[in-house]
Amino acid sequence: MTAHVDITASQEHELHSLQQLLQTHLEQLLPAGQPSDQVRAAMRAGALAPGKRIRPLLLLLAARDMGSKASQQGILDLACAVEMVHAASLILDDIPCMDNAQMRRGRPT
Repeated sequence: MTAHVDITASQEHELHSLQQLLQTHLEQLLPAGQPSDQVRAAMRAGALAPGKRIRPLLLLLAARDMGSKASQQGILDLACAVEMVHAASLILDDIPCMDNAQMRRGRPT
């Protein structure tokens, strides 16, 4: 089942701003390391891959509705943690003993 939701230009702008805030904070939490640091590179590839970031966006919007600011450090850290856990779950889902997916988010797994 697919739901269709109409959003206003201001809501779309807010979502885009929150997505940019999340992306920037994720990049700060996962800085690029040395070329030989394969674990860090894998973490960055999984967590920074393009996506809608629905889970952390919902967290930020819920926090806002309860009176917090999205840019508040603890709230933003929690939203990024949610995205990192989601990215890790996708990586684990793609391993051969699970669904052995060849593509994820338009990129090879």
